[in-house]
Amino acid sequence: MEDAVNRWLHPSTTNIMPNTHNAQPTIDIYPWPCGLDFTGADEWWTYVSHQCEKDKLDLLVTLAHLSESVCQALLKHDPVLFDRFQLSPQSIKHLCSIDADSLSLFVIVLVEQNNKTLKGSDEP
Repeated sequence: MEDAVNRWLHPSTTNIMPNTHNAQPTIDIYPWPCGLDFTGADEWWTYVSHQCEKDKLDLLVTLAHLSESVCQALLKHDPVLFDRFQLSPQSIKHLCSIDADSLSLFVIVLVEQNNKTLKGSDEP
């Protein structure tokens, strides 16, 4: 228990992700794609790059909810956005197959497609 409390109180001592610059990870996405060059942005993208594909997609959708420019890039299937998240060609193809005019609709279709994939079914 004491170890868990220490990890929570002192997150820099945990090995969640490589932190080569000893900076706090910072989501620096506005304005997309360059951000404002905050310290810690590289640590954030390093964190993203070490995630599994599903978690990268979760982070992408989360950021799309937080930033209108990221949202529009996702809806327009912006290759710069997909490259920044280091998504696999299969995920990029999957995301590009979704034609939606709102993030809500995009997410609904994404979830439905993922459920079909998990079930191994092509039926509605």
